[in-house]
Amino acid sequence: REIARRAVAAGLRALPTMGEIYPVGGAGDRLGLTDEVTGESLPAALLPYCGRSMLAGLMRDVQAREYLYFKLTGRQVTIPVAIMTSDAKGNHARILALLEEANWFGRGREAFKLFRQPLVPVLGVDDGRWLLSQQMKPGGHGAIWKLMHDEGVFDWLEQRGCQAALIRQISNPMAGMDTTLLSLAGSGASRRAALGFMSCDRHVGAAEGVNVLQERRGYKGGSW
Repeated sequence: REIARRAVAAGLRALPTMGEIYPVGGAGDRLGLTDEVTGESLPAALLPYCGRSMLAGLMRDVQAREYLYFKLTGRQVTIPVAIMTSDAKGNHARILALLEEANWFGRGREAFKLFRQPLVPVLGVDDGRWLLSQQMKPGGHGAIWKLMHDEGVFDWLEQRGCQAALIRQISNPMAGMDTTLLSLAGSGASRRAALGFMSCDRHVGAAEGVNVLQERRGYKGGSW
């Protein structure tokens, strides 16, 4: 408990120098989400959860941490949010419309940076051939680092005083429960870590991927 308390405290202290990154450009095909009126396929970011979209839920988490910081310090901070969209299922246009309809969640347009994930052709399951005639899909979250560099997102975050950032998975609202995000941010900030992640055990048969760590034993011991 003491370790967790210290991590939360460090996360709160680091809040003014933190940004948020949301990769929400995925097609989310496994969810089967469609517009009730038009029947069009919808991206995962628009999935209703507890009476609001998944993206609105992430913004609610951000505002809760900002408000906690204000109550404890008397200082108001606005965490900059970078959002990776795509053109799959009209994702970019729908995300932009949601933000505009919500009046940018009271944060102002300048608090957001949208950038588009590239679309790539898919492979056939039977023969592994490129299906160039089929609809292309978002290229995966691994493209985010180079894309952020090329689109000036890192520079944008740095200009707003960010020294680190949290990356949120759009389909995992439970990660925002309790002090989880503050603890993760605090653990990284206190160590000045280059990268860290938090995950849970995978359920057998689940459609989600898994995190894999490779241990490489050096001359003076093991390292991850």
